[in-house]
Amino acid sequence: MTEPTATGLVHNLETDPNCLRERFSWRTSTSRCSDGRYRYGLKSGETDFTIQFSTDQVTAGGIVVADYLATNGAKASVQYPNMYTILEDNGRLLVIKALVKDACAPLYTQGEIVLRHVTVLSNEDEYRRMRDGYKLPAGFDGDTMPLMGGGGTWSLANFQEWPELMRWGRVVVVAYTATSGLNVEIESGTPLASDTTPSGATWKAAKTVGGSNRSIFCHGGGSLTLEALAVYEGDEWPTVQQLLPRFPWFDGGSMPLQ
Repeated sequence: MTEPTATGLVHNLETDPNCLRERFSWRTSTSRCSDGRYRYGLKSGETDFTIQFSTDQVTAGGIVVADYLATNGAKASVQYPNMYTILEDNGRLLVIKALVKDACAPLYTQGEIVLRHVTVLSNEDEYRRMRDGYKLPAGFDGDTMPLMGGGGTWSLANFQEWPELMRWGRVVVVAYTATSGLNVEIESGTPLASDTTPSGATWKAAKTVGGSNRSIFCHGGGSLTLEALAVYEGDEWPTVQQLLPRFPWFDGGSMPLQ
């Protein structure tokens, strides 16, 4: 029997890969990003704001999965505990469960939100199947889940280790193979160089800059195999650049800097 995948399960109520439609929100300052997505923040004079991620109310037991970028300390909280609950919010992936038919609009007291992808599933079992059925490479714990419906944006990340490992000013080098049409970037990084390895994999190097998010950021539907990941101090880049792509690769979610 074929194992279920995220692609096969994101279909129930809504799949909006680009999030180009403005959501219902209250007490927000709303602006549009250069890529067409909307940014939601606190309106001047207000102490909190709320966003309805789904364009429709969610039926009892339904699950809202929002892939989004939370900045400046934005953290979702429950405004009406008898109507919905938050299963997860790590600043990139927000999962809300409706206890009754409700808009499921969480409360924020600071920061800004930019939506990348919103999916609504009919129950928690489907969410678990979608979460567990999608296979991430060895070394990743599943905290970030690619939402594949229709070709949006998704990422691979280790939220416990990567922010410190890839802190500002360091150089991240990643080698991977990807299906045609999938664009791969090092998030919050300034590109330095790219090429192919002797085995035919693509490698890219970037120097980390501002922003707290550290991930392998992907645009479009498809699949990615992460072959290697290395991190160096910024002043080591001239030496590393002369060795690429022939230098010792280290596999896994993190590696020593030596």
